[in-house]
Amino acid sequence: MGSKGWCLLVCLALSGAADAVERQWRAVDVILDCFLMGEGGHRGGFASSENMVKALLVLKQVPVPDDGSLEGLTDFQGGTLAEDDPLITFEASVNLIQIPQAEALLHADCSGKEVTCEISRYFLQARPKATVETAAWFITNVRVSGEGPSISMVMKALGDAENGAVLHPMLKLPLSPQGTVRTEVEFQVTTQTPSLNPLLGSSASLHCGFSMAPGLGITSVEWRLQHKGSGHLVYRWTTGQGQAKREGATLEPQQLLMAGDASLTLPSLTLKDEGTYICEITTSLYRAQQIIQLNVQEAQMASDGVSRRAPDNSIEKFPSPGSCCPALAGCLQSPPSFWTTSKGGAVAKRGEARERPDREACFNRIASDITGL
Repeated sequence: MGSKGWCLLVCLALSGAADAVERQWRAVDVILDCFLMGEGGHRGGFASSENMVKALLVLKQVPVPDDGSLEGLTDFQGGTLAEDDPLITFEASVNLIQIPQAEALLHADCSGKEVTCEISRYFLQARPKATVETAAWFITNVRVSGEGPSISMVMKALGDAENGAVLHPMLKLPLSPQGTVRTEVEFQVTTQTPSLNPLLGSSASLHCGFSMAPGLGITSVEWRLQHKGSGHLVYRWTTGQGQAKREGATLEPQQLLMAGDASLTLPSLTLKDEGTYICEITTSLYRAQQIIQLNVQEAQMASDGVSRRAPDNSIEKFPSPGSCCPALAGCLQSPPSFWTTSKGGAVAKRGEARERPDREACFNRIASDITGL
């Protein structure tokens, strides 16, 4: 085979590989059942009210990995506006940002996971001069049960009410011909670790990522810890400068600016590190946050048995008879357990051996093992 033939085969192989990579991803509409929260928000924050109405959120053409299970999946078609239909449908374009782990939202039902979704009015701290008074924003908080993820998205309403479009009776926003409120996601903050359970003395990485529309710039990142009614700053990053309030806490500025990764690393965990961490990211226009629960596990597996927490917050250790001397294995039919404090001090003994061992037999076994060495 000549060189041209080999070149042709290589080109075909590369073309096939490229097609395979392309087939691994597919843009789909992700549809979520949500609740629209009533009015009552404050500037720069979240709206909240006891009044909630059902809503539908359609994330348009979100890229997700395709393992072949998406065959036959159809996009959202919408429908004509029905005056007697109370359901509010938001269509959200995600062309300006990235939605990480979108497949978790798409496959949540099949995975037995529950998705909670709340949509609220969002009010800017400072309205841009070029923004018309009729402009509106919403913030959507989505969380998948279990290991997450949890996503907060700021959506800007699209459309011009002055062009004769039909207005939604409650929101007073223009509706598309399909009866939906069209929006565009311009900022999102995500965590892949809504809950962590690291061991005492280990390190933990609290994930917090973000994506924003072109033209926006990040101005600050704050990590705060809330625990038992009190809170304090753990780490703050402002343009070009980081400040750690907790010794050893780190955030990688390069990852922050290049990859949208504001994750916080905490080394040498103590019980004082336990609590609710709030990652708040502020841009030139928007602000959003994620919450991560950190539970530090004090009890650890000991080399001589299993450690368990007692009712008085001490640790129960069950020694293994053969852990120190293999020849003693089996001599105690039921090993005694000891209550010890977290510092290792003995508190009390609980339980006795159900059957006292034959001491002579045990020593004979030890002697036999020694002579066999």
